[in-house]
Amino acid sequence: MSGSVAKKFMAGMTLALAVLGAHAETYPSRPITIVVTFQAGGLLDAHMRGTARLAEKELGQSIVVDNRPGGMSMIGARAVANAAPDGYTLLQASQNLLRVPYLMKAKLDPVGDFTYVVGLADAEHVIAVPATSPWHSLKDMIDAARAKPGAFSYGSTGMGGTAHLAMTELTRQAGVRMVHVPFKGAPDATVSLLNTGGIDAACMPYSEAAKLGGKARILSVLGTQRMKLDPSVPTAIEAGYQVTAPSYIGIVGPKGMDPAVVERIHSAFRKAMQSPEYEALTSRLGMYVLYRSGSDYRQWAQARTPVEKQLVQTAGLSVNE
Repeated sequence: MSGSVAKKFMAGMTLALAVLGAHAETYPSRPITIVVTFQAGGLLDAHMRGTARLAEKELGQSIVVDNRPGGMSMIGARAVANAAPDGYTLLQASQNLLRVPYLMKAKLDPVGDFTYVVGLADAEHVIAVPATSPWHSLKDMIDAARAKPGAFSYGSTGMGGTAHLAMTELTRQAGVRMVHVPFKGAPDATVSLLNTGGIDAACMPYSEAAKLGGKARILSVLGTQRMKLDPSVPTAIEAGYQVTAPSYIGIVGPKGMDPAVVERIHSAFRKAMQSPEYEALTSRLGMYVLYRSGSDYRQWAQARTPVEKQLVQTAGLSVNE
C-alpha cells in the first residue's frame, strides 16, 4: 500500500470511527421501540412496559412498546431482525425465539441474526383449573385424564410455546392424553378457563392465574422449587414428574449494532434492574430477576437451543412452511 493510499485509508477509518462515536454519544435522540411478541395485557407485556418506564429514566427518551403477537413469535422477531441496527428497534426475546428453526421453515437464525443486549428475568408457569373443578391436585388431573383419555382439555399461550411444550412433556411422562387448545395469549386462555364449557385446565404464567383470585385453583407450579409468592403450591417434580417451564426473557436487537449503543442500552436496563421498583415489579408478576450480560445471554441462548429442539421433537411438532 503506497503512502498516499495508506493516508486515505487511515483518514477514512478515522472518519468512520468519528461518525460511530458521535452516534453513540447522541444516542438516543428519539423514542425507542421495543417489540413484544405477545398480547397486550399479558405477563410479558406487563413486564416490558414496567421495565421500560424504569429504563426511560436512564436513557432520557421514551420507550414505545409495540405488541406483535402471532406466528410463534415470528412476526415480531422478523420485523426486528430486518430493522436498521441503530438501536431504535429492539425485541423483548423469549424462549419462543429459540424454537423457530424447529417449528417452521423460517429464514431466521435466533442467535446469529440478533445482537444480544441484556438478560432480564424468568417467569413461573403454573397449571390452573376453575374453582368449580373437582381437581384439587395434579394427581387428580392426571388420574382423571388416565381414566378418560382425550376427554379433558388444557389451554396454553400458543402452539409450540413454553406452556404447550411443558404440558406435552407432562402428559407424556404421565402416560395420559389431553386435548391441547392453543390461544394467542394468557388473557384469552383465562376467559375460556372460566367459561362454562371451556377448557378444563390451563398452563399459564403465575401472575395470570393469580389475577383470577378465588375463581381459579392452582394445582402445581412447573419450577424447580416452590414459588416465593405462593409456597403452598407444590411443584410437578414433587408429584414425580420431571417437568419445568422456564420462560427466560431479555432484550435483543438486529445484528450489527454499534457496540457503544449496545452498551448504552445494556447499562440503562442494568440500572433499572437494580432498582427497588424492578424488584417489586418482578415479584408482583411472579417472576425472578435473572441478569445476564449481552455475551452471557448469547452464550445461554446457544446452549439452550438444543434443549428447545429436543422439546419440540418430543412434542411431535413437525416443521411447517
